[in-house]
Amino acid sequence: MPKNLIGIQSGDWYNDNDHFEGMKKLRECGFDAIDYNIDHVFNPNKYVKGEEDYPIAKLPLEEFVEYYRPLGEAAMINGVKFSQMHAPFPLYFEGKEEETNLCIEVVEKCLAVCGAVDCPTLVVHPYVDSEGNKEKEFFVNFNIYRKLMPAAKKYGVKICLENIPRWKNGFIINGCCTDVDEACYYIDALNEEAGEELFGFCFDVGHANVTSRDIKNDLKVLGNRVTILHIHDNDGLDDLHLIPYTTLRKNKLALDWDGFIEGLRAINYSGALSFETFNGINKVPKEAVTEAMKLVCAIGRSFAARLGS
Repeated sequence: MPKNLIGIQSGDWYNDNDHFEGMKKLRECGFDAIDYNIDHVFNPNKYVKGEEDYPIAKLPLEEFVEYYRPLGEAAMINGVKFSQMHAPFPLYFEGKEEETNLCIEVVEKCLAVCGAVDCPTLVVHPYVDSEGNKEKEFFVNFNIYRKLMPAAKKYGVKICLENIPRWKNGFIINGCCTDVDEACYYIDALNEEAGEELFGFCFDVGHANVTSRDIKNDLKVLGNRVTILHIHDNDGLDDLHLIPYTTLRKNKLALDWDGFIEGLRAINYSGALSFETFNGINKVPKEAVTEAMKLVCAIGRSFAARLGS
């Protein structure tokens, strides 16, 4: 894949019933790549609560992959690369083994789709224990990722963990892999067990900011484990998913964008610059969505230039 493609999450602006139009719009706005929300096919929380049945997610593997054939064709025709896909989450429901196993099976199908459309990575969120029980977190997560190893190997797709915060009493605090030493342990231990580099890291800069991390230093510590990015802005208090440079605190930028770029340069990051700015796009008037997307792309081009692309 070429260096530092500019990508964006499919999100609400994308019509899953018309992949060609979605890919065409993405190219018209200047993007090279897409982070496709394959998680929209299955919401585990709603399924477990009995609110939705999700028949597509339950299709046999071959039929599930065939269902997404038009997605791959639309991307190819419009010259769009897949930088990543988002897997359904969460994958673990305590005391509900059958439901948990179904969630894992759906993610295995998503890995098959990634392989079929030449998408190199699938983001699979780690389980975050609501009480911060790290021993339980490790046990649950390693069990899930072990089960996904065979499918990832079969389809040649790298599974990416992400720094996921948790909420307590209305406040966002450290969750799973928000501490980069913990993230490094997960990646290294899983790859050692897999016998190859089957796991990487999705560094979410917005999540790093909202958990008060030193972004530049965290990127340096993670090093080449950083495989993909989620780029978006917030005020350091809430996970807002806004367009970079649009959020201030005390009349200063709320996120250290210079440190972010310096950190990427320090690790020679050459992957896609993928934006997860859905609230920055969804909240503008419908007539302005295209221009908002073009602004995001322009910021991505600016980042790429600073990285030497």
